[in-house]
Amino acid sequence: MAKRFVQAYRQAPWRVQLHALGLYLLPLIAIAVIGALYLIIGAQAAEAGLKVRSLRKKDEELQRVIAHEQTQFALITSYKEVEKRAEKLGYERINPDVVTYMVIPAYHGRETLILAPPPGSDQIHQPIININYQQSLWEWLLKGLFSDSVNIIGEEG
Repeated sequence: MAKRFVQAYRQAPWRVQLHALGLYLLPLIAIAVIGALYLIIGAQAAEAGLKVRSLRKKDEELQRVIAHEQTQFALITSYKEVEKRAEKLGYERINPDVVTYMVIPAYHGRETLILAPPPGSDQIHQPIININYQQSLWEWLLKGLFSDSVNIIGEEG
């Protein structure tokens, strides 16, 4: 019976050819898959680059619009423009010597608005990045591999 099996195997040369074809095609398929992955990643990187360029262009345009609006605001609120508008509304200039100033003891004036803490303040600053994400993958792997408190199947180490 063993002789018939060997004889049947020898009589099927297509198996040897199929095996050789598989060994020939396997590296080609692997190279094709790696090339496809390379192309996909390259296309994604190119798309991200184009999006960054588009966003930078939009940012520059917005910066120009903001600068234009600030210029227009500065022109509108300039002394000469405000004076022209005041005259159109019927306001008149007065002589400072004619004005009577009154001091009201209970009124301390407008409170100043403090938007940011003064420089050198002793505030405790929280880190921007979570402490769990301040470790590289390499450090995390080394810490995990060489730590003494590794549990292996319920055992304390």
